[in-house]
Amino acid sequence: FGSTFFNVQRVSEQRVPGRCMLACSRNGVHFLHPKTHEVQMFLPLNEILSTRRTAAEGNFPCLDIKYGDLMRQKITRLETEQSADIENLVGQYISITNSLKAYSTTHSQN
Repeated sequence: FGSTFFNVQRVSEQRVPGRCMLACSRNGVHFLHPKTHEVQMFLPLNEILSTRRTAAEGNFPCLDIKYGDLMRQKITRLETEQSADIENLVGQYISITNSLKAYSTTHSQN
């Protein structure tokens, strides 16, 4: 499957009620039903603009994911103890993707 999985206690999206499993891969972030593993929501890497670790009520660790484009942006909050790990992994995938784009752009012009 090529993904790293994380447990998420709550997501601020109506499409993802309650707990979920998060699958991060080179394609993006999949929000999966914890029992059926059905994809409830998907964020492609090229739509993720930024991530930010924060804390919710009661000092519970959270991760805010900002996604969309310049005209329309949205933030989804994940409540999870693994917010730092998710933020680091998504950041690495985005960095690699941007490096590959830059490489292919410079080499296709030559």
